[in-house]
Amino acid sequence: MYRLRQDIHRHIRCHIERAIDDLRQRKTKYVCNKYLLCDGCSLRKPLQTRKCGSCGSRDFSEEYCQQALRLSWFFDWLEACRLWPISYQENRSCQSLIEKVNACIAPPLLQGSWVHSCEAEDGCPHEVARRAVLDAVRKAPQNVKGLRLRDYRPLND
Repeated sequence: MYRLRQDIHRHIRCHIERAIDDLRQRKTKYVCNKYLLCDGCSLRKPLQTRKCGSCGSRDFSEEYCQQALRLSWFFDWLEACRLWPISYQENRSCQSLIEKVNACIAPPLLQGSWVHSCEAEDGCPHEVARRAVLDAVRKAPQNVKGLRLRDYRPLND
């Protein structure tokens, strides 16, 4: 059973690392459709904002979805799902891992700050990477031979 768990964790780790590598290679930048950046304090503000409540500035510029921001957003999301750092997975049962990822699909992690909106829409590298990791975690038990979750008893999490 231990070996099967290790195989599943290795499978998931490979998909996370592949997603990070893909994000690092994608240099294209897109205009974000949801926020503006305040030129005075660099805080994100909704599109309809006319005056920054933090610094009082009336000057705003477009926010861009670019490589460094996508990586930052992706790592923030992985941390919120307890998938990063990868060592978090070491002592978790497969069932616990899958439950954590399912929690990341549900609100509030797909609302508010986690809703990404840029001109690339569903083709945004950030969204593609998130979906790839979610799919890898969901499918991990089926992709590793020998494990049936209904027969599996989780370790103490």
